[in-house]
Amino acid sequence: MSSSTRVVVVAVAFTVVATFYSLSELHRMSAMHASADTSKFATHTEDSRVLITGTQQSSSAAVSTAVTSAKPATSSAVTSSSTGGSSSAVSAAGSSGASGSEHKCFTYEHTELWGDVVVWGTLNKKKSAGDCCDACLNFKPSSPDEPSCNVWVYCGIEDKCGSQFQQCWLKHLVHPEASKPARQGPNTSWTSGTIDVDINADPGADAVKALTATGPRKFHTVTSAQGAAVHWQVRIHYYW
Repeated sequence: MSSSTRVVVVAVAFTVVATFYSLSELHRMSAMHASADTSKFATHTEDSRVLITGTQQSSSAAVSTAVTSAKPATSSAVTSSSTGGSSSAVSAAGSSGASGSEHKCFTYEHTELWGDVVVWGTLNKKKSAGDCCDACLNFKPSSPDEPSCNVWVYCGIEDKCGSQFQQCWLKHLVHPEASKPARQGPNTSWTSGTIDVDINADPGADAVKALTATGPRKFHTVTSAQGAAVHWQVRIHYYW
């Protein structure tokens, strides 16, 4: 038998042995998973993994809700000492007076936001940015096809606004958090606001906060081998 033929035979034999070894290991692991208690699941936080038994008592989280009966608010005080894109949130109930209609009004000084105009500022003058925010909260579309108000723009600096002083423009923007301001900076005399959406918020931080609040996510793994002993695949599947 030539040396090349001998090498081929040895390689084939090694491949067969490795394949049988992989299949036996896979069968053994499958048997272990099948015999394991199905009431147990694995969770992980950061770099550690914790095994939690299904018989462990789940703790119930006490959620306290404060119910307040607020009188109809005619205006909301919107104050902000920040400049150039930073935001401040103010809770506003609106003139409807419904306890479940409270919204957050985020304000941005020296900022002008885009948006489709639903009420023209030339015909809608307000004494303060808080009144402009209330006007946006209380805006009711005249038809189902008309958009609501979720963005307002107010000019409250008399010496800089000129003829636009006290104009309150009500607008609608589909995704305020994904749109850059039209103008921003100390030379911008407009104050803008959004309803319930902070355009300066960090989506990644919100996702981490939500994940922390709900606790670790449950998952299971699937391990498989394809032919060679060194060719293993591990898949992680999360329970939603």
